[in-house]
Amino acid sequence: MNIFGKRLCRGSLRLPGVLLTVATALAGIVAMSVSAAKQASGIDSAGEAPTNRTASIESERLPSADGLTDMFRSAAQQVLPSVVEIKAALTGAGPRNAYRGQPHFEAIPFGEFLEENEFDTDDEASEPGLGCGVIIDPSGIVLTNYHVVEEADEMLVELPDGRLFKVKDVRKDEKTDLAVLTLDCTEPLPAARLGDSENLRIGDWVLTIGSPFELEQTVSAGIISAKGRSVRGAGKTRLLQTDAAINPGSSGGALVNLRGEVVGITTAIASRDGGYQGVGFAIPINLAKWVSAQLREHGRVRRSYLGITTTRRPVNVTGQARGLRGEIVAARVNEDSPAYKAGVRDNDVIVSFDSRPVCGISQLHEIVEQGGVGSKHQLEILRGQTRKTLEVVLEAAPSRRRALSPGQKDFGRASELDYSRDLELAVGDLGERDASQLGLRTVAGVLIVRLDPGGAASKAGVREGMVIVRVGNRPVRNTDDFAEIMERESLKKGIWLQVYTDGKTRTISVRSS
Repeated sequence: MNIFGKRLCRGSLRLPGVLLTVATALAGIVAMSVSAAKQASGIDSAGEAPTNRTASIESERLPSADGLTDMFRSAAQQVLPSVVEIKAALTGAGPRNAYRGQPHFEAIPFGEFLEENEFDTDDEASEPGLGCGVIIDPSGIVLTNYHVVEEADEMLVELPDGRLFKVKDVRKDEKTDLAVLTLDCTEPLPAARLGDSENLRIGDWVLTIGSPFELEQTVSAGIISAKGRSVRGAGKTRLLQTDAAINPGSSGGALVNLRGEVVGITTAIASRDGGYQGVGFAIPINLAKWVSAQLREHGRVRRSYLGITTTRRPVNVTGQARGLRGEIVAARVNEDSPAYKAGVRDNDVIVSFDSRPVCGISQLHEIVEQGGVGSKHQLEILRGQTRKTLEVVLEAAPSRRRALSPGQKDFGRASELDYSRDLELAVGDLGERDASQLGLRTVAGVLIVRLDPGGAASKAGVREGMVIVRVGNRPVRNTDDFAEIMERESLKKGIWLQVYTDGKTRTISVRSS
């Protein structure tokens, strides 16, 4: 999975020697402790002998640094035996990159600063695809990234102690960039403990474990920089952001809290040159647990759906004061869908799902997808000034072709559309297969899936199957970006769309008639 910058690198993972890159952080803590002690005691840089007060302060602060060292060491030692190296023998001409951690798609989060031709893949490869994985079950179940194994024919998994096991079964989910491997083993293997990614807070210490540049079992330290990141090429998956080092060779590795629990699967970095620049991403372990359970039980991920096309509407000052970015509105409700059967109608505002406030489109899709096919849930809506609680029975998300109306082109994910009232069209996230079919070099932008005949966009020359890559001067990564940007646009002033169609880009101005 590729995200920002020149390369969004996904890595791979290995084990035998351990590099623990937390010395700098600890040295800083100790230095600050000593500096604070000197200032408190009035000692200058000339180096007078420390007073009893200074010695007391140092003795109080230094143990805290030692304690942090112990926590880092303990967390690393608990997880290291469970992080494995995946050796993939690729079919065809060989791998596209020396590391499977290199991007398998490209994107431009820094599009304002970089030109498209600055994004290229490394076609030279010196050895088979490499990647990492985490043992999540003693019976030999390994969790890794989809892009690590997507082109693999045969695979071996190497444990830190040197043992090799054949992979006898592979189950993959491209949408979340996750895969589950089953090893051919007869003895129990060391499985990692899985934590709760919902309990993570911004600023929490975390470790990453991987094999960057084939430096086996490297451990790096950092913090959770942000949660719920929506990045180009990741669809609606909400990722964890960390400044703990992730480099090519670390995809499929472990993001670990200080209790020694795996809280994420490292998947990508934002980088201009392919190396670590302080912005890395991991798939939350709660999502990974759900996906892996679905793959193991059904062989695929069974997602539920509501059957509504959503849009985000600006909120008033009161809503902004409560931290709301916008109301999630059911712009269109598909007939015979779970939402329609429950009583949801066009223009209803989605307030909560099972008493959990709905704050974003991606969040709503994630909650619904994992709700369980056939399960009953409480959906709170706002219709005008009246709040209603409806009981909705979720159904399996229809396949793309079945979800499309007769005669409609096979584009976009019908259950994940965003409708623009101004443009009078619906867009969906661009998938890799869509990009390939359209001849796009990058998985970036949103696909126009439905277009109202006679609407403003239709009159301006916009057509189904076009890919919107920019609105105004802002790049569009996914439907969330599109919805947020459109909130600030005015049809009266004119909306400039940069679209990709027929192998080239063009700009279309849409105005109210």
